[in-house]
Amino acid sequence: RSLLIKPVPAMDQGASVMLDLVRVVVAQIVVVTHCADILGEVNYPADRFFAEWGAIAIVIFFVLSGYVIAYSTLRRIQSGGDAYGFRDYFLERFVRIYTTLLTGMVFLGLLSLVAYFVWQTPLSTVKWNDAIGNVLMIVNHPVLIQLRKSVDASWIGFFEFKYWGGSLPVWTLSIEWWMYMCFGWILLAKSRSWYFWPVLILMGISPLMELIYGSRLQPGLPFFWCLGIAAVLMSNNLWKLPVIWSRLLMTICVFIILLAGSYIGWRVAGLVFFVFLMLTLSFYRNRETNISPRFSKIVKFMSGYSFMIYIVHFPVVQFVGYMNLPMSPVFCMTLAFVLSNVVSLGLALPTEMRYKQIRSYIFNRLRMNS
Repeated sequence: RSLLIKPVPAMDQGASVMLDLVRVVVAQIVVVTHCADILGEVNYPADRFFAEWGAIAIVIFFVLSGYVIAYSTLRRIQSGGDAYGFRDYFLERFVRIYTTLLTGMVFLGLLSLVAYFVWQTPLSTVKWNDAIGNVLMIVNHPVLIQLRKSVDASWIGFFEFKYWGGSLPVWTLSIEWWMYMCFGWILLAKSRSWYFWPVLILMGISPLMELIYGSRLQPGLPFFWCLGIAAVLMSNNLWKLPVIWSRLLMTICVFIILLAGSYIGWRVAGLVFFVFLMLTLSFYRNRETNISPRFSKIVKFMSGYSFMIYIVHFPVVQFVGYMNLPMSPVFCMTLAFVLSNVVSLGLALPTEMRYKQIRSYIFNRLRMNS
């Protein structure tokens, strides 16, 4: 908490809408890239473009995630003081993640069963031990990977967890979850007793190994999550540029990411997005904005199911592929894209979009029982 030399300023409405818009666009790009990869007849260099954009979308998500978690947590500390501890932080993160994750897992299990009964082939694994691995965020955990390599025994196969229902994009979720826990533990753990460092080491193994060795991407991904934290800590000292220069530089950042993404790599794209994030915060700081209320509502609505669509879209796209429709690849891609959005919205309406109400209910019940 000693980092909080100055209060973290409240996010302006314009910046909030802009970041929600980025979340919406990036989530939809992830869906499009997987539609093209699974259903489209994509050849080089288009396949390279879609592959790079998948990685760029992930790194943008990581920067945004780090910023949002750090911003919301530091604001809560400022408003709640010592009353806000790791227990409250953990419950908030748990409700936010698991209301969506568990709902998505139930849906993907049912979808895989439908595929099994129709085509005698499930979309992917729906084994109970895989469900445990996904819920505990230990799929492809580096400790378990080393354990499987070192131990030659039949029981070790239990720890070879796969992504539930074939939702491959959630490989990033476990990294982010342990980043959440490390950040909250370092910032909010009130006792520096003997268990502080052992717990921190257990929480930090997965992000640290991802930072050094990488997994599905090259090393370095957790660094960009930390860039989001840096954006919050630097928000007090932003240099407010003239409007014309701010807009020009923001446009250049977007231009670089959109048109040069296939050539600059996801790391450079992540750094460029960090600059874009800082410019956005600076541009909207204490400035009147003329953003349409209707546009703001639409963006907020679509961002409300961005996490759900990230979890469930990949198996939905696979399901459309299993149907072998006698249609063009463009039609199948469009159908998969629309279905992914419709299904995700339907699942998110009572869960992801209402997580604040669910969180308040749980917190009130805990207070009543304490």
